[in-house]
Amino acid sequence: MKTILVVDDERSIVELLTAVLEDEGYHVVTAHNGKEGLARLPISQPAMVLCDVMMPILDGREMCRRMQANPEYRSIPIVLMSAAAR
Repeated sequence: MKTILVVDDERSIVELLTAVLEDEGYHVVTAHNGKEGLARLPISQPAMVLCDVMMPILDGREMCRRMQANPEYRSIPIVLMSAAAR
């Protein structure tokens, strides 16, 4: 079973994505900011990361930069998401 790491500070978004992904057969690990997300990478070894752009503590762009700077995580696909309408 493949693992997907969902990183978002909005509980409702995390719950929705978790429900949909689990229904599709994925194991889901969650984090509520980029710092937590980075801490969960070595434990969860995800096949993919779904990450909000705007979060407190460490935003999605910086989490993505840090993942790309680390050879262990560089090959993990990252999808940056935003619920903001502009």
